[in-house]
Amino acid sequence: MLSRLCPRLAYARPKSGDPTRCIAAHGRAPAHPQELSSTEVDAVLWAATASLVRFDRSLVLVDRPELSSDEASFATWLQAARDLAEDLQLILASASPAVIASVDESAVLRLRA
Repeated sequence: MLSRLCPRLAYARPKSGDPTRCIAAHGRAPAHPQELSSTEVDAVLWAATASLVRFDRSLVLVDRPELSSDEASFATWLQAARDLAEDLQLILASASPAVIASVDESAVLRLRA
């Protein structure tokens, strides 16, 4: 799940020593969570929550999902998020053109001031 949400990350089983060093970026040794970027931390949290809690038949509200991915790969991130569980419903709150373009226009509700 983690590598689908953030392709540069992978879960690495902790070896003896520090069990918090379990996330590896491609080509690097496993890192502490505080060494990850905010986008990488978001991916870890999404994957961990999906593994531990299960999102099957859930409604998940996501504020500013564009912070979890760069705009160029947002559609890939959104599909990976949808694939986390069966019958997962996502409600996204965003003004990002990339987010809006990645969903069916009939699913967009535009709020104006």
